[in-house]
This record gives sequence, structure tokens and C-alpha cells, in this order.
Amino acid sequence: MAEKKDINEKGDQRREILRFSAVALLVIVGLVLFFSINSIENFLINFTARSTGFLLNLFGVRNSLRGSTILLLYGTKAKFQIIPDCTGIYPFIILVGFILAYPATLKKKLLGIVYAGLLTLIINYIRLLMLLLVAEKSFKAFQYAHIFIWQTTFIILVIFYFLWWINWSKKEKLDAQQKR
Repeated sequence: MAEKKDINEKGDQRREILRFSAVALLVIVGLVLFFSINSIENFLINFTARSTGFLLNLFGVRNSLRGSTILLLYGTKAKFQIIPDCTGIYPFIILVGFILAYPATLKKKLLGIVYAGLLTLIINYIRLLMLLLVAEKSFKAFQYAHIFIWQTTFIILVIFYFLWWINWSKKEKLDAQQKR
């Protein structure tokens, strides 16, 4: 009898994992396609380029903006083309897919998505500013920081945020059950 219960539980777990994976994948693919629409993609790119140039000026890094290209006016005088990957939209999309696929209340999902948006926006600007500050001094150091440090950091942050969000969404439920 216990074996049959274990088999049923494992089957339920497999179905939940498959459901989570399918929903997350559908949401992620749908959002990637949506944000790949030319007008939306161009808006994100141009907004990121303009706001990054503005922030660089606030930090004393003289730069010039030509379309979506940021030109550093001192140091290495490097040019940086802002592309969709620079906008931080992809880590956000992954978080949205994971949050929507996870069984939680709509309120918790919406709060999780709003905070994920704010977090990815802030982290992405920190990333861009730090990379361009490094690039002003050394293009070689920029390449290393861009590829090894920040890409890895963003992946880790997405995982940690999602795990934190799961814990937070379950905690409220557990607290409510303990009060009964």
C-alpha cells in the first residue's frame, strides 16, 4: 500500500514539474517574441542607451550618444553598441516565466514580477555603469568583466531571486496556516 502511495506521489511530482516547465517555456518564448517586435525592441535599446549615457555623465564619465551607440570621450575612447541583451530584458523574462509557472496566488505572482522588474532594472544599470567605467580604463578588463563576471552574476541573481520569491510566497501561506 505504501509503495502505491509513493508511486502516485512521484507521478504527481513529475506532472507538476512538466506543468511548470511547459508553462515557463511558453511564457518565456511568448515574451521573447513580443519583445522582439521591432518597435518594442528599439524602444528598449534606445531607452537603455539614453539612460545609461545620462547616468555615466552623473558619474563624471564623459560620453556621447549616437543613436544606440555610447562613445566614451576619454580613456580608451571605446564605442559600445547597445543591443537587446544590454537592456536586461532577458533575465526579467526568465523570472516572469518562472513566477507565472509556479503555483502561487495571483497577488504574490504580480508582486514577484514587479519586484523582479525593479531588481533586474537596477542590477542592469549597475552592470552597465560598472562595465563602462572599467572600459574607460581598459578594454581588455571590460571584456573579462562583461563575459565572465556579469553574465555569471546575472544568472546567479535570477536563480537566487526566484528561490527567495518561492520561499516568500510559501512563508505567508505557512504563517496563515499556523495561525489557524
